[in-house]
Amino acid sequence: MNATVAKSRFSWRCMHRLLACLPLLASLAPSARTQTTRVDAAPDHAVNSFRPTEALGAGLDRIPRASTDKIFTEPILKQMLSAGWQTVTYRQNTELHVEAWHRNPEGTWSDGDKGYFVVNANLGEPIRHSFGYPLPHAGFSQPDGNSYSRLTDGDINTYWKSNPYLTKAFTGQDDSLHPQWVVVDLAGIQQINAIRIDWADPYARKYLVQYFAGPDPIRHVAQGSWVTFSDGGVTNGKGGSVTLMLSHLPVATQFLRIWMTESSNTCDTHGSADKRNCVGYAIRELYAGTLTDSGFHDVVHHTADRAQTNTICSSVDPWHTASVGPVRMVTFGSEQYQWHSNINGGTADPDGPAARSTITGNANTSYILPKASVTVLSGKLGD
Repeated sequence: MNATVAKSRFSWRCMHRLLACLPLLASLAPSARTQTTRVDAAPDHAVNSFRPTEALGAGLDRIPRASTDKIFTEPILKQMLSAGWQTVTYRQNTELHVEAWHRNPEGTWSDGDKGYFVVNANLGEPIRHSFGYPLPHAGFSQPDGNSYSRLTDGDINTYWKSNPYLTKAFTGQDDSLHPQWVVVDLAGIQQINAIRIDWADPYARKYLVQYFAGPDPIRHVAQGSWVTFSDGGVTNGKGGSVTLMLSHLPVATQFLRIWMTESSNTCDTHGSADKRNCVGYAIRELYAGTLTDSGFHDVVHHTADRAQTNTICSSVDPWHTASVGPVRMVTFGSEQYQWHSNINGGTADPDGPAARSTITGNANTSYILPKASVTVLSGKLGD
């Protein structure tokens, strides 16, 4: 994916149409949130200014790497600049994939070839290709791309972690002013009276477990409210694996939320050398259902793919590695199967199975394919 900018002549007619639409947009607002919008166009009342030829335009994304060298040619650029789009920006939509974008491939890592990446801000040669990198502590089950949540992946060695830059160490404000949360969508109404949280470090010392009384807290947030379970408040969390009895009687709900306001500020698996590893919140796995005399009945589907129980979160830690893998390789070739027509009227030796391996790869990794074989590579190699 590329990041570059092309400019064309600005049309004032577009600006006039935009301003004319403001009253209409205001009139279309839901009645429950109706507000009065006034536009003051008096020149001497201006409080700020911008250059339309730079501030307005169009954006193109999701361009495959192989297509960029075809697009960045004089004939194509000339046609695009003549289309009246104003400034045209090519970008990656890594925010939809919930990835870290190295908008400049040149930069520095906080810890060797992993950790937090800071791009080189100095001007240099034009950037032809730049890449998005998956985040290993993700908390979204259904982002664009192929990623999935570590909250319900069934693997206690992985974990979701919130963004450290939203903590007091970087905001200067108390963490309770920037609560972090995770929401679990159970895909239908379930009876819930208990939750099990496998905390990683840092864990939440203060948090609430809530259910949504309404149809959908994401798409129809104004049609309901979050309600804390009668026993869903924790003020002195100790981390580890915790099973909470949330209420005596089960509550029928589809959506659960953990609302976190105070961190243990203990360090995650990446060590104590970087303070970003020691702030925020981290959870290995979530379970929810009913707790009875016969035990805990979990209604969450745990799997390391997008078929898992859906979760979303307030933020994700941008810690990542230089590798984009893992890349899975499956090979079936002459080393896995050979036919011998002169033995017992014809026989295969060897006769499988396919060879399987996992490779740590990135956008620049070369893969050697075995001769006389069918080889399948799967994984994220870059955008």
